[in-house]
This record gives sequence, structure tokens and C-alpha cells, in this order.
Amino acid sequence: MRSRMLFVSAMTISLCLLTACDLFSATRRLGCDAFSEDLRLEHDPALEVDYVIDCLATIDGVTLEVWEGTVIEFEAGAGLKIGPSARVTMTSIQADPIVLRGTEEGAGHWQGIRSESAGSGRTALQNVHITDVGVAGDADFPGAITVVGTMGLLEVQLDRVEGDGIWVEDGGRLDAFSSNLITGCGGHPVRLPPNAMDHLEINNTLTGNQTDRVLVASGVLDENAIILDQGVPYEISGDIDITSQVNLSGEVEWRCADDVRIYVTGGFTTSWDDHAVISALSERPGAWHGITLNLDNDQVTEAPMKLFNLTIEYGGGGPLFPANLSIERGRVDVKDAVIQHSASCGIRYDQTSVDFRDQGNNVFIDNAGGGICVD
Repeated sequence: MRSRMLFVSAMTISLCLLTACDLFSATRRLGCDAFSEDLRLEHDPALEVDYVIDCLATIDGVTLEVWEGTVIEFEAGAGLKIGPSARVTMTSIQADPIVLRGTEEGAGHWQGIRSESAGSGRTALQNVHITDVGVAGDADFPGAITVVGTMGLLEVQLDRVEGDGIWVEDGGRLDAFSSNLITGCGGHPVRLPPNAMDHLEINNTLTGNQTDRVLVASGVLDENAIILDQGVPYEISGDIDITSQVNLSGEVEWRCADDVRIYVTGGFTTSWDDHAVISALSERPGAWHGITLNLDNDQVTEAPMKLFNLTIEYGGGGPLFPANLSIERGRVDVKDAVIQHSASCGIRYDQTSVDFRDQGNNVFIDNAGGGICVD
């Protein structure tokens, strides 16, 4: 039987990168020095485990390829840190997935993957099963997969995770994110900055976790976005300023933490066909501040912003946010909306600077200050 070769580009470090190159199939141990040059890892059908990684390896300035069906185990504390100039592809388009797991079964056995890869398409995982991973409270690995730069995830299965599943840092980007199964996490399946909400594409399953919500950090949403329903709510954990054009497509649900404010100076629209919901984590009137619109579309020649098929509830907390929906400026049409359980008004607007039109079929329920308040 031929020996398994770890591919290393021009300057090879031997056929096996080990102390001896045997002629028989055997699981190979990879230390950190194995990742100092280009590397290709392949599956040997004669083995249950192809490689064991025994360190927290940094990959930078080189290429790592992992081919279909390869099984890699990680010792306790081991993991992969992908640097800005690395290129890492783990791709299996056949039936057999790539498997990344611990040498012992159980959440939190190994650190996970941290990608600082710079540039679209440089780091991608497809049909990869990852288990026994994620150390809760680790600053460098806040998720089983932590994205600081860019990364693409397709058909990735993540299970037995101590903390959060996919953690995208502020400024991080997901080149692709579809057909993924994120389950068995001790925290949230996904954590994102506001600008990454529309990176989540279709056919993802994000259930079976300690908290089945997509965690969204506070910040500015300044890139045009179409935000899709993921089958679980988005948890809005802090204030969001929307300065771009944002559309909630499908039955999207946002759950806002206490005292959160959503302030819109760009555009904010919802689907014509499906009903979206913006609510509170704690279902009580005034739990969050509500949505404030301050729009630069106040000329008669400009199209109004259309809020159709939308429920807004449990807002209106605080003297500066006296409604579920406050309109400071602009042209706004509301239709087929449910505005309910506000601690103050359902909708409040300033008639001197706002062109507000109730287009019909709107329902106002249990708003302490009344359905529509006009200043």
C-alpha cells in the first residue's frame, strides 16, 4: 500500500512530515510546524482517522487544502488560526463529508477555527461536519467558528459546541452561508454585527441550541440589505442605526432586548406578502424603545416609505421614545400592520414634518396612549 503523502509545495519536508515515513497506512500526527508550508490533507479509506492535530496551529502565507472524506481529530486545546494571507479550502462535493472532531467526544474539547482571512473566496468550507468544539469565554475563539476576516460556509454541520456556533466579529464577512445545520450549541447558533444580517442565505437550520436565536450586536447598518427569515428570531441585543436601505423579506422576526432603540435615517421596508414581527425579548409594554424614522424623503415628488404586513409590539418605553413607531420626518405609508402593547402611543408623528398615510387594514391593540398620536 502506498504511503499517504501530505502535499507540500516546492520545498517538501518529506513524504509524511513525521519523524519517519512508514510504508503502511497509519493516522498521522500534525504539529504546528506542519502548517508552515503548503499542505494537502487527503482521506485514506483504510483509516478511521486520517490525521490528529495536537496544537493550536497558525496558518498564514500558505495554502491548506482538505479533500473530501478526510477525518481530522483535534487534541484538547488544539485548533486552527487562519491568518490574513492564508488560503484554506475544505471542500467535499461527494457523499462523504470532511470531519473535524475531538480526540474525545464532548462539547469544548478543542478550540475551533478562527479565520482572519482577507479577501473573498480565500477561506471556504463545504460539506464539513464539526463536533466537540468551542471553549466558552475564550476571547480568540468566542465561537466554534470565529470570522474576523472573510469566510464561506456551505453545507456545514456543527454540533456538540460549548458556547456559540458561528461568531462573526464586527467587520467580518460571510462570503456564503446556506444549507448549514447549526445545532447542539451551548449558546446561540450565530452571532453577527448588523451589516452581516443579510449574509445569511437560504436553507439553514439553526434549531436545537441553548438559545435558538440569531444574536445581533449593536451598531450601524450602513450597507443595503435584504434580510431573510432563518426559521428562528433575530435577537437585537443593542441599538441599531439604519442609514442604508433595508428590507425584511419573508416572515422575519426581530426580538429586541430591553431599552433597545432602532433609529432609521435610510429606508426600512417589509414584504408585501409575508408578515414580519418586531417585538421584545420580554413581552411587556415599554420593554424596548421602539422604531424611530427620520427620513430624507419628505418632498412630494419622492416615494413614501412603505411599511406593510408588519407587527410592532411592546415598545414605547422612555420619554424620548413615546411610541412603538415614532416618525420625526418623511413620507410613510402603513398598511396591514398590527401595532400593539405600547407603553405609550402605537404610532406618533409630527404633522409639520411628516406625511403619514394610513392605507388601511391596520390594527391597534392595547396601546396605553392611544393608537395614533399627532403632535
